[in-house]
Amino acid sequence: MRPLDRSVGEFCPQCGERGVAGDRFCGACGESLVLDLPPADEPDTVAIPVQRAVPGPVPGPVPGPVPRPAPDIPLEPFTVPAWAKKIPAGVWALSALAVVVFFVGVGMYQSNVDMAESCTVSSYGRFYVIEDTPACDAATDDRDLGQTLMGGGAVAAIALPISALSRRKPGATTP
Repeated sequence: MRPLDRSVGEFCPQCGERGVAGDRFCGACGESLVLDLPPADEPDTVAIPVQRAVPGPVPGPVPGPVPRPAPDIPLEPFTVPAWAKKIPAGVWALSALAVVVFFVGVGMYQSNVDMAESCTVSSYGRFYVIEDTPACDAATDDRDLGQTLMGGGAVAAIALPISALSRRKPGATTP
């Protein structure tokens, strides 16, 4: 039990007289001013039943239609086009790496474009006024790097195989 808090101007429930902070009884009528409340530091608790797994039989397959095997259709073997055979494997590997660089650039750009655009305060034609904070600087730099990686990755992924096809080996004759 705790006494009423008199600092907020509470009154006696019996006679309505205003009490003084910390009083246990009303000064006018003698009524008890102590509330029967549980202590404020006790949390409300709820009992949760404990559940545990009990070993039992493992269920079998669900009854239903049995899948049929695919019909025997002869598949034609994949043949590499003649133009692709002329490109060395290393060029294909570099081209694949360029595609990865492109998608890394897409990710960097997408993850920073909103932050970088929110840092733009105003624009004057081609010039922009950007907030000068470390977060804005980093977002703007990463967005710009993402754009550079996208452009470089796309150009390299396309240009590497084309340049390998257009190269002539020394001593080769043109058709």
